[in-house]
Amino acid sequence: MKLKKLKLNALSEAVLKDKEMNALKGGDSCCTCSCYYEKEPGGSSTMDNMGANHDSPNGGTSLNGCNQYGWCGEGEEGMYYDFEAHE
Repeated sequence: MKLKKLKLNALSEAVLKDKEMNALKGGDSCCTCSCYYEKEPGGSSTMDNMGANHDSPNGGTSLNGCNQYGWCGEGEEGMYYDFEAHE
């Protein structure tokens, strides 16, 4: 079996479509964290990135990185989520 290359923009598009469908069905809102600069000099933590993405004009999604981790729900009622582990 030949594996095709996985393009990050296709993956981001799929995640966005999942989030849009969830919102249409009345589900919880999610924001994601790419952790793109985590552990780099001046980089933010996973939680700080998610908080910034939640307030971003990009619909809660980072423009860089994998957007693997997220927070679904509102405030304290939400839950931390690893999207890659639930594919």
